[in-house]
Amino acid sequence: MIWEIEGKVKRKGPTWAILDVNGVGFKVIVPLTTSERLRVGKDFLLYTAMLIRDEKLELYGFSEERERDIFLSLIEIPGIGPRTVISLFSGITVEEFEHAVERGDSSLLSSVKGIGKKKAERIIFELKGKLEKPERGDELAVRALVSLGYKKKEAEEKIRKIRKEKPELGVEELVKEALKG
Repeated sequence: MIWEIEGKVKRKGPTWAILDVNGVGFKVIVPLTTSERLRVGKDFLLYTAMLIRDEKLELYGFSEERERDIFLSLIEIPGIGPRTVISLFSGITVEEFEHAVERGDSSLLSSVKGIGKKKAERIIFELKGKLEKPERGDELAVRALVSLGYKKKEAEEKIRKIRKEKPELGVEELVKEALKG
């Protein structure tokens, strides 16, 4: 499984990108929201999911780890395929999706192309109460770094890396560790 991939963006379209990783070009299917963040010629980290379907290997990429994790949950729901999820995250953000599921708002989900009322209701039924929230302390640490001048994405990245290495740290320690490096 290719879990994440970092490389130079060689080319991109609305829902795909070619990343050059040490001379090897990987085609990655991405939502529109991720594609908009990519800059040709610049390095970018994508959180990925590799799927083998009908003897075809496809790599799906997301700019946020949370988006990839929800993608993996969604494609396990009968009738929801990877292209439907890409369409979903091209139309709404992860936060909007999570709020819609929590509130049971099928109208927001069904407003996305490819997701009708029945699919929206099925998604809510399958995922309501099952979406894990990021740790509250991590959110507070990110906010603290943002207030100190970090960009949100950069702050999230720092906290995520520190959390992997030192899962026991509290909010203050996370912020101090992030400021060191």
